Amino acid sequence: ATTDASGKVVVPWMGGRGQSFDVFAATQDGDKFGAPVAVAATPANEWDPAIAADRKGNVAIAWDTYEKGDHDIYLALRGADGKFGKAMPVVATLNFEVRPSLAYDGEGSLWIVWEQSGENWAKDHGALKKFGIPIFTGGRTLGSKVLRNAVEWLEPPEILAAQPLPARKGKGKGKGAQSSGGGTRAARQQMAPCYPRLATDAQGRVWLAFRGRPPGGEWRVGVGPVFCEFVTRMDGEAWLPPIWVPRSDNILDNRPAWAALPNGDMLLAYSGDGRSAVHPPYGGGRGRAGAKKAVAAGVVPDPNNTLFAATISRAEAVA
Repeated sequence: ATTDASGKVVVPWMGGRGQSFDVFAATQDGDKFGAPVAVAATPANEWDPAIAADRKGNVAIAWDTYEKGDHDIYLALRGADGKFGKAMPVVATLNFEVRPSLAYDGEGSLWIVWEQSGENWAKDHGALKKFGIPIFTGGRTLGSKVLRNAVEWLEPPEILAAQPLPARKGKGKGKGAQSSGGGTRAARQQMAPCYPRLATDAQGRVWLAFRGRPPGGEWRVGVGPVFCEFVTRMDGEAWLPPIWVPRSDNILDNRPAWAALPNGDMLLAYSGDGRSAVHPPYGGGRGRAGAKKAVAAGVVPDPNNTLFAATISRAEAVA
């Protein structure tokens, strides 16, 4: 949900109608909400709507759709007259493009970030089928665009360009050097960034939180994969290196909430279950079977979700 320039709450959601899911929105009308408006209602499915509003009365809703047989991101804009315009594609290639997030910056430009991967992401993959891209391995990145003045599309810098990379194993001269070229991109994709959450602070600067694995390979414990939350911010012409959010280790699908504080800091509310601290890793001599046996035998406790709130200051984000 968001609040438009007049102070009214606007809520988007996905709802089942007939044999597909569509995207709807409703605007506050006094002490109730007005009639729902269909923002996206194609014969295909539409999922995961995101919403943002600017200071001029504009409201934007984005979602992902399967209308042409693959996942694409679409956008609809509502002007000061309160009516949503025709849906427009943000990105509609044959690749996997889902779960958009939106935010207006201080100049009124609309930022859009989404999760993306190759054409065969999550398709069949196993002993007999090798063409698919496995869900929990590399191949995922974050895509982004900026819409200026509701008509001009801009390409912002790559989000993970400033991501520190682990040292490369080697011998002799050059040992510990970081990868370059294709190796650099592959190392960043191993982070598997996903579930982006955009926001702007009191000064109109753009912040981004996302889920990801720590660099250096797959991180798994007895209860499954470990994903953490990372935060970055636009600083002039580039994104700052992402910082890790403490105690954010949890399952993959974990969606924190942002709030801008009056002093320019940001508040991030999230949950963590401590799985990386209390559960044995697959390594260390136990192996996958050993780790699962330890969990089943009660040697380690079950993960327990706890809610946290982290204040992220401008100084910390720049450091």
